[in-house]
Order: sequence, then C-alpha cells, then structure tokens
Amino acid sequence: MQTPSPLVSTMKAFNQHEIEKGEIVGREKEYEELKTCIRQYELFPHFGLILIHGGSGVGKTTVVKEVLKDNEFLNELRVKRRTVFINVLLCTNKKCFIRSLSEQLFGEEKTFKEIASELNNETIPSILVFDEIDNLKNKCNDMYQWLLQALFGIKIAYRCVVIGLANETQDYYSMANDFTRSPYTAQLLYTTNSLEQICEIIRTKTNNTFDSKAVEYIAKEVYRKEGDLRKVYSACTLAIHLAIQDNSPVVKMIHAIKANGMNNGDTSTKDFLSRMGKYQKCLCASLFFCQNRNGVIGIGEWYEKFKQLIDSIKINQKHFTIKEFRNEVSILASQGVVRKVCNSSLTNIAYDHISQVTPTYDKLMMIAILSKEPVLKPIIEQLKQMSLNSN
Repeated sequence: MQTPSPLVSTMKAFNQHEIEKGEIVGREKEYEELKTCIRQYELFPHFGLILIHGGSGVGKTTVVKEVLKDNEFLNELRVKRRTVFINVLLCTNKKCFIRSLSEQLFGEEKTFKEIASELNNETIPSILVFDEIDNLKNKCNDMYQWLLQALFGIKIAYRCVVIGLANETQDYYSMANDFTRSPYTAQLLYTTNSLEQICEIIRTKTNNTFDSKAVEYIAKEVYRKEGDLRKVYSACTLAIHLAIQDNSPVVKMIHAIKANGMNNGDTSTKDFLSRMGKYQKCLCASLFFCQNRNGVIGIGEWYEKFKQLIDSIKINQKHFTIKEFRNEVSILASQGVVRKVCNSSLTNIAYDHISQVTPTYDKLMMIAILSKEPVLKPIIEQLKQMSLNSN
C-alpha cells in the first residue's frame, strides 16, 4: 500500500473549522486598541461611541467578537458589562430590532421605554455592538433615526459603550456626520492588509500547510479582492480537496483558486455569468456533452459539440470559425469559467497552442444560470440528469 506524501497527510488532517475560529491574526494592534478604548470609557460616567470602519472582510467584526469573548478582559473592567451583538441588516424593521435588543439584554421582550430606562441605570452598563450600520439609513430610515436619537445620543444609555461597524463607503461618512456629534466618539479605521500581511495570515491560519508558492498565489487572489480575508478560508478548502486527489498537489492547488470565484461568492464571476449572451451560454452548455478525461476537455471536441448543440436547438445561427470560438474560450477563461491548458509543442496555429481546457465552475450553479436562457430549455432537464449522474 502506497504511503501518502507528507503534504497529502497534512491536508487530510487539516480542519477547516479550526481555522475559522476567531483567532486574531494580523489585527493584534486593532484588538488591543479596541480594548483600550473601552477601558477609557470606564473612567468617566458617560456614554461612549466607537465607530469602526474599513473595507469588506478586513477583520472588523472578527476583532469585535473576539473582544466580547475575552472573559479575562471583561472581568477586569471596573463594572460588569452585559454584551449585545446585532447585525442590523438582519432586522426587518424597528420592532424586530427592539425585540432582538431586549432579548439579548434581558432575556425577554420589552418596550423601547423599558429598554431606555434599564440602559440608563448605572447598575447595569452594557457594551452594545451594531454591525452593518452604514447600510441602515437606506434600508430602514425609521430604525436609523431611532438609533441616532436613542442609543447613539448622549442623554440615554449614558453608561453604555456602543460600537458601530461599517464598511468604507460614502454612506458611512454621511452617517458618521450624524453620529459623531457626541464629544465621546472614537473612530477607528481598519486598512486593507498588505500582501505580506495576508501571506502571514494564511500561513498562521493554515498551520503552514501550504508551501510558499501556493501561499503567495492565494494571497494575491485575496489582495486582488480588496483584501477580503474571508476568501482565504474558501480558497484553502477547495485547494485541499483538489490537492488530495492529484499527484502534483501544489500545482493543482494553485489552479484550484480559479474555481474559488464561482464556488465561494466571487461576485465578479457570477456577474459575468448572469450577463452572458445566448451563444456564450450555449458554449457553456456544450461542455456538459464533452468527454471529461481526468478533468480535461479537448478544444476540438468542445468546438464540435458546440456546433451540434446550436444546430439541435435551432437558434438563429451565427457561423463560428475556430478562431472566433477560441476567442470566446479565452473570454470564459479570463472570467474563471474554464482554465486553459497550453501545449507549446503543438503546431496547429488555428488552436493557438491551446488544445485543452479544465472546467472550473460548479455544475449545479451553472445549470441554474443556463436554465434562465429560453433557447436552452429543451436540453436543461438533460443537463440536470447528466450532472446528477456524474456526481
């Protein structure tokens, strides 16, 4: 029995849930800074407001949640504070918001007047966290005004520390003008991590599972997506699955990140797929009818299946030369739908040295997108059955 390589053994033992625990990596400074801000409000009997803003996925929510879980820190505060965390976008209206707030604070539903009275009581100070507040004004102005006048004011809840989390948007700056009227307001900006910092975060989070080349590739993908660290987890997971099955795990791992876009929320890839024209959708549909040899499909076969498909559904045909077909393939490859496999030893200039491709999309997701194209309705059920049989 063949012994698996050390890299494969490490990957099999790799626990995705372990790396998603809220370990602070790369935000140690911000973690301590937030605790310092909260301590400062301990010295004065007044309301404190902390606005944390920055790009999406740079660690704002993680840092705050970790501080709220730090029992040692909470216990060293002069007075015991109850903690509340609410994502305001998950509250459909003011009533829903007040119910969530009262249940977390008191374990039961209370009216706004009762909440205000309780929060104004010196004996029960709290730390209240509201996430996604930059989107609140456009979503529910009624609830926004309530927050502004009640919890973000200085007359009510004066023994509370309120933390607002927001993305770096124009809405945030408009909101900040309203919320920073209190003299006891701190604004903390979380900047995007550098490429070097992202590499270090990946190495730490994955216990050095990946070699330096793979780490750098994943880091560049994350950095390209404006430093959204949530991409690290999804990218690593997909890479692990493919690397375990491949004899050359590092190479497979690097290419696997291209598939991360469709499988794990890369909106640019999804936007492209939703905007595809009918011929591009036919191009994708014809891939399902090609022979998949160890994840690779021949360009020549794909071209023939594509022509057969548009013949069978009798759409207004446009004559595609192999050159035009290859150009369309390049567009799909640039958007992460397929990956081109090049062979410089080929002499067929018409194929531009590209003889094969590897599909990198999620099958069921692709079928869902194709099913919205009227001209493809005759073959959608067939595609669904083919996909189920292949899984």
